[in-house]
Formats: sequence, structure tokens, C-alpha cells
Amino acid sequence: MIKCFVENCLQDFSTTNEYVAHLKNHNLNKPYILKCTFECCPQVLSSFYKFRRHLKSHLLERMEQADQNPRTSKQSKNEYQEAEERMDTGDNEVALPSTSTQTATMHLQNSLSSLDRLAINFVIDLHRKRNFNRKDVTDILKGVHSVYSNIGRLISTAAPTSQDVQQQYVFDMYVRKVSNIFEFIDTEHKLFKYLEEADLYKKPNVYVIHIDKVELYSDRNVETPEKRTYLTMSNVKYQIRKFFELGNVLEKTLEHMENLQKSARLENFVNGALFKTVEAKCPEKIIIPIFFYSDEFEINDPLSAHNKRHSICALYYSFPTLPTSYTAKLSNIFVAGAIKKIDISQHGVDKLIGHVIDTFKEIESNGIVINTRNHEYRVHFPLMLVQGDNLGLHQMLKFSGSFTANLYCRFCRRTKDYLRFDIVEHEDSLRDVDNYNIDVQQKQSVSGLTGKSLFNSLESFHTVSNFYADIMHDFYSSGVCSFGFTEVLNYCIYIKKMCTLVQINSRRKQLNNYRLEQGLSRMPDIDETYMKSQKKKTVILRMTASEMAVFANFFSFIVGPFVPLNDPVWKFAITLT
Repeated sequence: MIKCFVENCLQDFSTTNEYVAHLKNHNLNKPYILKCTFECCPQVLSSFYKFRRHLKSHLLERMEQADQNPRTSKQSKNEYQEAEERMDTGDNEVALPSTSTQTATMHLQNSLSSLDRLAINFVIDLHRKRNFNRKDVTDILKGVHSVYSNIGRLISTAAPTSQDVQQQYVFDMYVRKVSNIFEFIDTEHKLFKYLEEADLYKKPNVYVIHIDKVELYSDRNVETPEKRTYLTMSNVKYQIRKFFELGNVLEKTLEHMENLQKSARLENFVNGALFKTVEAKCPEKIIIPIFFYSDEFEINDPLSAHNKRHSICALYYSFPTLPTSYTAKLSNIFVAGAIKKIDISQHGVDKLIGHVIDTFKEIESNGIVINTRNHEYRVHFPLMLVQGDNLGLHQMLKFSGSFTANLYCRFCRRTKDYLRFDIVEHEDSLRDVDNYNIDVQQKQSVSGLTGKSLFNSLESFHTVSNFYADIMHDFYSSGVCSFGFTEVLNYCIYIKKMCTLVQINSRRKQLNNYRLEQGLSRMPDIDETYMKSQKKKTVILRMTASEMAVFANFFSFIVGPFVPLNDPVWKFAITLT
């Protein structure tokens, strides 16, 4: 009899079919953890098919021990083949004969499982190649299968038949496995199904947000097709759980957070007042903050006349408190979802972002259970900062999308006439929760708001406390550094004539020879042009944000030898480096 492994269940079964049907009534959670209850068997399996097959080997072993009339080798071999064929056709009550000992059975199963792992790793590595598409992977697998099947056929033909039934059976199993090593994942459906059953993959969720009727026919009696708006979203809870269950990522992260909080300096987000306020509300919970980020990218011929029609708004999230060895990898910035930019413009961001907000609400309030090698943790992940460029932030947080509007700043309520000349912060004009609630009821021209942000429904987030600046645009690519260094170079080259443009470019190339930074080698030469309106020459800095950051770091080395230390313009330039 087979005993049920489920706790507090005392039922016994004589056949594997009855037992498996009984287990399915228990509604076990995936990934399945199916434990064998036969004496001295530690086997744990993850699918009902493998579990049923394993139990049959135990039952047949007991039948053989009770059989007083030993079978001949020929009879045993025929029974092995017959059992294998009947199992392939779905006969649930015929099992393959077991090995002479439980150790041999487990060794064969582990060996075949190791071949499965090698096959799945090979296929996943192929899909990971950036220059391979899915058709390329399928073609490669077909070619490898053709080679292996021919090798298996040649081995089966050339190998002598063993007199030992068990040895012959093991040999045949290995040859069959090698001949069809990709059989269980030779299609996309089988591959994804296998990965899901092994708890290695979860399909993204696709939500239908809006449905429009599209009129294509003049005859109103003809049913018209529908135009749907979709939100594609990753399984965020699954992503987070699997990431923190890898090795000792969770323990390292918690240890790193503890070390950061002990520091008296402002080194990380956890040293700030916002995180301390949230942590004080729930001192008994384990909290790891999440940063949310959104940005757009172009697909399908971005240079055509319809270049903005296929723009995609991608949604990402990251963990600011990960150890440096993890934050340095782009793979640790996770994709939360994707929305078509044109759908945001037509239907508004709230309709499309609602499911994302609900997910972050759940992982903040309920947390995620993470099982590590030594302990089980329930970790809460509050979303505490929304990042992005200026336009993206204003769109997501419902601020004015025009930066020439009367109130265009998301940090304060001062008008553009004052902001043009402000050089200090005016605390009485900063946005806070009270004046935000007042402004959200007023017109956009008076408040600078297009509505109430859905992000404010999160427990640990509010738009007025989202102190994030777009450093790439505001400081590097088209901001302070671009204007500041242009004026400094014009002052040094054309006004004071301390150096020439040729000397500046030559100096930069000399520093590049020392291989101090790769950005120096990618950086183009600084050009000059003549401004007819002002009747003077000026330098032109054509640099990306990363190149401008490198140029700022090395500016004092490039221009410094030509400028006196007490020059007032040079003191300004030092503040930018």
C-alpha cells in the first residue's frame, strides 16, 4: 500500500492512479514537492508524471520479491520492452521494472535528469544570444537532434546484446535519451511548459485596458472588428522572489543595508529622512525599498514619417540597497512592463498604469515570502522613488508636460518669471501634501498639475516627496555642464587667449594615450563656429551625457595647465568638475 505524504492525511492506496488522483484533490501549490513515502527513499519530484513513474518502480520491485518463480532473461527483456511501449501509449498501470536495488534506480534517474539539465542549459544559452532569434535556435536544435539520433542508431546497431537484463535496460535508456535529448523541449510550447513546471519561468500578464470599435465597412449591419489597448506586465512578485532566493542575495542585501544605516554620512537612500520615516512606522518588518523608472524607445523604423507611432514606454524597477557587486550589473534592473506611447496619449496614464500600482501595493502591504538556505523571510518592498527624464516624470506624476508653462516645476510653485532669476531656494514656495491637495482641485494654469497622480495611492510614496532630478539632461547632455564649459572655453580661448582650440584637443588626445578613461577615446574633437548674430566665434561641444561626464571629470587636467589658479572664471569651472 502507498501512504499519502500530505500532513494529517491517513489514507492508503494500492495503485498509483488512485494515489495521484487523490493528490490532485489536495490542490497542491506549484512548484510541486512530491515526496516518496516508501521506506528509506528520500526522492522528491516536481511533476506527477515522474512521481507516478517512480512509485511504479517501487511497486514492481515488491512484486518481484514476492514472485517465487524467477523469469528468464528473454522473458524479462520482453517485459521491459512491452512495459516501455505501454507507458509511451499512456497505460497508467504498467510500470518499468525497477533496478535490483533502490540505489541503482536513483542513480539512473539522476543520470537522466542530469542530461535533461544539460539540454535545457544548452537551449537557454542559445536563446540568450543576442544575434539569434527563435527560428535560429529551432534550426540549431534540429541539426543537433539529427546528429545525435544518427549516433544513437549507430551505437544501438553496433553494440552487442547484454545477457544481463538490467544492464541492457540501462544501456537502452541511455541510448534512447541521447538520441532524443531535446524531445521534451523541442518546441516553444514544451520549453515554456517545462520551465514553468520547474519554477524557472512565468509568463507575462497581458491586460486589455480599452476596446474601441473600428469602422471598416459602409454597411452598418456588418459587425466591425475591435481595436484593443494592452498592458503587458511581467510577474513582478515571481521576479523578486527568484532573484532574492539566488544564493545568498537576500542576506548580503540585508547586511549591506545594516552597514549603510550605521554610517553617519548620506551614502544611500536608506540614510535619508524618507526611508527612516517609513521604517519607523513598521519597525518589526523587513523592508527593502524599490525605485521605479520609465523611459521610451523606438521600434519599427524610427526614421520614417510615422516614427512616434510605434514608440514603447518601458517600465523598470530596481533595488537601491543591493551590494555594489549587484548594482553594477544591468541585469539587476528588472522589466516591470511595457505600454505603447500612443495609448498613453489617447487614454491617459492612469488607465494603463493601474495594474502596475496594484502590484506594488500588494508587495508592500503583504510582502513576499522568500526561502533561503537557512531561513524563511517575509520581506516588504515599498515603492519609494519614481525616476525618469523630466518629461517622463511629469507624465507619470501628472505634472504639466510643457516646460514653458507658467508653473512648470514639480518641486515648487513659483512661476517661470521668478524661476528664470532664482539662485536660492524659497522654502515657502515648495510643494507639500497640504498645498498639493489644494492645487489638484484647481486648473492646470494655476496649479501646474493635470490631475491627481495614481502613485499617491501607494502607502510609502507621494509626488511632493519624490525628490529626483534628471541629472543626465539637466546637468550633462544639454544642461549646466554644456552651457558652463562652453562659456569657460570661450573665455579662455577667444577672450583671454590663454590657449588655442588646437591645444585643447591635443591635450585631450594626450590624456587618452594614458588610457585613463574609455570615454576620452570616444569623444570627438571640440569644434568651433562663427555666430553671425553676435559676430564672434564660439566652441561647439557635441557630446553624449556619458561623454560630457567624462569630460567634466578630466576638464581640470585638459584646460588647467593654461589657466591661472586665481582666475574667477576658473573657480567657477572647478565647481562643475
